[in-house]
Amino acid sequence: MTRKTAAGMMRRNGILYLFLLPGVLYFIVFKYLPMYGILIAFQDYSPFKGILGSDFVGFKHFIRFFEDDEFVTVFRNTLLISLYKLALGFPVPIALALLLDEVRLAWFRRTAQTLFYIPHFFSWVIFGGLVIQALSSKGMINSVIAMFGGEPILFLTQKEYFRTILVVSEISKYSVNPHRAG
Repeated sequence: MTRKTAAGMMRRNGILYLFLLPGVLYFIVFKYLPMYGILIAFQDYSPFKGILGSDFVGFKHFIRFFEDDEFVTVFRNTLLISLYKLALGFPVPIALALLLDEVRLAWFRRTAQTLFYIPHFFSWVIFGGLVIQALSSKGMINSVIAMFGGEPILFLTQKEYFRTILVVSEISKYSVNPHRAG
């Protein structure tokens, strides 16, 4: 295709190319321009100097991260959390939907759907506060444990509960949302 024919095609189909403009602008503004910020990973970034004024240090931060004693723990936790989210976050909403579909009492089904969908409308700050309140030493879960004669469990201060709390809270926030954010 020569330049003349390309220019002629642009003139003839200009209105069609105009329809492409919002999509192209979206990708430029929200996908390509933010990649400019990746430069920060290779700098001793200072907000006062900006991205272009900060000193370039190459792979210094990456080397420090990979040599850190906690790297293996951080990597393992990240991998396990991702696997738990995948293993539980995929089948749980489907199972919940199938179970709710089998409920014959319409009022119960509507109430359950409402209760399961309410967390979707809360911001993460509010939802996180509710989780903290429920898991605190005098929270709802420990009140139920105490009611049955058990000792309160300090969920929020013991590291072995962290991954479970994180995964369960995300699944419960997005369990019936068809437009998952996580």
